[in-house]
Amino acid sequence: MSQSDLIAEGQSITLGPRIGRGGEGEVFAISNKPGLAVKLYTKPDKAREAKIEAMVAARLHASSPLIAFPIAGVRHRTGAFAGFSMKLVNGHRPLHELYAPGARKQTFPKADFRFLVRSALNISVAVAQVHKAGCVIGDINHSGILISDKAIAALIDADSFQFGIQFPCRVGVPEYTPPELQGRNLGSVERSPTHDAFGLAVVIFQMLFMGRHPFVGRFASGDVTISQAIARSQFVYSNNSTTGVRPPPASASLDDFPTDLGSLFEAAFDGNYSHRPRAEEWVTALKVLERSLSRCRENELHYFPTSSGSCLWCKLEQASGVVLFEQPLPSGAVAPDPGDANFDLDAAWKAIAAVKIPRSSDLNPAISVSAPSVSPDIEDLIGQRRTRVFSGVALMIGAAVVAGFDLGLWLLYLPIGIWGYMRAYHSSSEFSQVTQRYRSAHDAYQKSLSDWHRRIGFEELHSRLGELNDARTQYAGLADSKQKALSQLHSNRQQAQLLRYLEKHRIRPGKISGIGRGKVASLASYGIDTAAEIQRNRILAIQGFGPATTQALLEWKADLTSRFRYNRNMTPQDHDDIQRTEQKFAAEAARLRRMLSGGASELRQTAALVASRAKRLDPSLNKAAQDLEQAKVDLTALGLAIPNLPSPTSSVPASAKAPPNSRTGRVGNQTNSPSCPQCQSRMVRRLARRGRNRGGHFWGCSRYPRCTGTRSI
Repeated sequence: MSQSDLIAEGQSITLGPRIGRGGEGEVFAISNKPGLAVKLYTKPDKAREAKIEAMVAARLHASSPLIAFPIAGVRHRTGAFAGFSMKLVNGHRPLHELYAPGARKQTFPKADFRFLVRSALNISVAVAQVHKAGCVIGDINHSGILISDKAIAALIDADSFQFGIQFPCRVGVPEYTPPELQGRNLGSVERSPTHDAFGLAVVIFQMLFMGRHPFVGRFASGDVTISQAIARSQFVYSNNSTTGVRPPPASASLDDFPTDLGSLFEAAFDGNYSHRPRAEEWVTALKVLERSLSRCRENELHYFPTSSGSCLWCKLEQASGVVLFEQPLPSGAVAPDPGDANFDLDAAWKAIAAVKIPRSSDLNPAISVSAPSVSPDIEDLIGQRRTRVFSGVALMIGAAVVAGFDLGLWLLYLPIGIWGYMRAYHSSSEFSQVTQRYRSAHDAYQKSLSDWHRRIGFEELHSRLGELNDARTQYAGLADSKQKALSQLHSNRQQAQLLRYLEKHRIRPGKISGIGRGKVASLASYGIDTAAEIQRNRILAIQGFGPATTQALLEWKADLTSRFRYNRNMTPQDHDDIQRTEQKFAAEAARLRRMLSGGASELRQTAALVASRAKRLDPSLNKAAQDLEQAKVDLTALGLAIPNLPSPTSSVPASAKAPPNSRTGRVGNQTNSPSCPQCQSRMVRRLARRGRNRGGHFWGCSRYPRCTGTRSI
């Protein structure tokens, strides 16, 4: 298909870059019609053609700017149907990259909970507009909804919407399919807005509950798939559930949100489709939620539902150790390119090197550790040990009494004495588990400390410094790299011509033995459309492609290659390749100059922000420190030695102060006590009652009198 082969509304279409590919076809920007795109079907058929013509005739595209409805049919000059034109959706990301906390920090780094609520509201608006236009989405899922950095929702794949009874939606994703349609042949089902209402509720739930699915949880009956849970209407978060279903740990609950919103979720997922809330009801409820959000006093990034009573996100972060909202580091002001003539590499690097970059030891996290009590299970162990000691001593005394009467009864008193000694002085295996608990808490704290450095931007700061150093090296060697690339381009002219030749030969059904429409669609789904992309390993990695089919494709490619003729003269494409290479290196030089020119300013700004973030109380790190202190208290209560492990307090300053509302106590004040030189246990402050230091204080081992280690204060 040539560039001039496509026509829409009587005008030729010039294809721009490909912006998407799916099982049904490919989507390209239209370079001669800015703001528009074209979807070209892999297998255009009469049914698709009739549906597109009906949608275009109904002018659905004029009903909403949020939906990529067909604008015009696209045909070949022969009149054959090819696809349709539509609004170009640019600058949007798939929905799951927003509601999943991990992905959100990468693709939507500035998004807070307000952004999530606004996005959910805009999705509801878009769905309502689809229904108002007389369509049913049918296949609501996270990949068919795109979100911009302004929280604007866009619905794509509109050609799969149900439009009237004659043009159904034939597909669906089980995780978003209502219970009454689970397991059914969706191609023969007439969809309704009620069916869409279920999928929309799932999407909104995922947005508000940090990516959680409403039908994933812990089931008393054992493993249950999402489809099974939906079919049984086992809404995991329901306050009305009596089926023994529990949400995953560290999850929000319906009670954390306004009552009306919780009621909508209950109605959406209780299995009674007759009262599922429609899109308009969600719009109203989400507007109420948006107006009722409060800002957390402890973390300015947290906007939480006021109905939760206190900051919901602080509680969940504290419980899970996962940071849900993370403020990105500033990218710094982009310096204008000074140009090659006005750029001094040595001066730019001297300014960068002069910036003071904090080391790990310079950053002291704020830690607020309260004084924990001995754990209940440890108190039980202490009681058990006391009983064993008393009974063991009694047995040894009994053995001594028997021995006093008659030494010849050693077969009686010796086993009794040994048994008593073992009971009194042999530690239970449970004690070693307590020591292992301390080791695990220690390791968890070390890992949390490392994660804290990453969250406050410390690692990114040093990584940025490394990037600037690499940029200096690259810029210094850019001229040599450019010359090498041009030389290689000249040497590889034959290979480049062959590649362009093979790219012109698309894989089509019936052209190659064993390759039908299904195989072509499978290949296209794996990015293999032309002879240029055929490689043995890539083909064999596709399910359904064995050695015979793979060999047929390779032979077809080999046959095409044998017909290729190399043109030793410089072709227009060769000149274009040289020009693109020149432009590439010019753009790279400009990028490196801007990066190095603004590097010092960016590092100063980032270093200051890292230092500022380090002063905030971090919930996950503080929880790990609290768990470590608890493990230490339990060990001490049992009189066990604290294992000699690398001290995790090296990054925690002795002067770290707790916030005004936190509780501190005896254990908290002893967190920074030294370790015993003999057994490495925690030491406590003692008063000397005799000797030359009588009346003075010293550090004594907490295991005294079993251990007599001391240190001076």
